[in-house]
Order: sequence, then structure tokens, then C-alpha cells
Amino acid sequence: MAHTIMPALPLELWGCITSYLSNSDIKNLRLTCVQFKNASILRIDRVFLSANPLNVKVFRCIAGHKKFRHSITEIIWRRAWPGAPRIQRIYRGK
Repeated sequence: MAHTIMPALPLELWGCITSYLSNSDIKNLRLTCVQFKNASILRIDRVFLSANPLNVKVFRCIAGHKKFRHSITEIIWRRAWPGAPRIQRIYRGK
């Protein structure tokens, strides 16, 4: 397997560079090598939540994360029972 040598740039500069990329481009960049994965941070601004225990666990992990919890601007609650409205916004920040 080929090893990639990433230019030795400060993480702040990598943050500036990746700020111009879409979320899907950042995801693809993170898959290319470990250095890019460590240098680029995912932007998560919306969280979908339901009564599913796995969704609640993921939500709690995001809420406890030192960077991700500050970037959430919208929480969308999805009811899991028939006849209920499909999606309801329960939080909209910024």
C-alpha cells in the first residue's frame, strides 16, 4: 500500500482549506489516508432523532463531543409510530 506524505501544515490551515469543501467531499478526503482523516473534521449541523435506542445513543455521543455539540443547529424528531407526522423540528438554532 502506498503511503501519502501530507504537507506539514498546521491543523488550523487544513481547517481553512476544508471549509471550502462540501460535506461529501470532506468525507471522501477523509477516506484517502489517515493524515487527511485526522486533519479534517466533519461538519455536522443537523441530527435526526427518534425513540430508537441506537439513535438516542448516537445523539448522546454527539452531545458529549467537545466539537460536534457546538455545531448542531437543528434537531429533527422522527416519530416511529404509524399515523404520526413523519418529521417534526424540535430545535432550530442560529
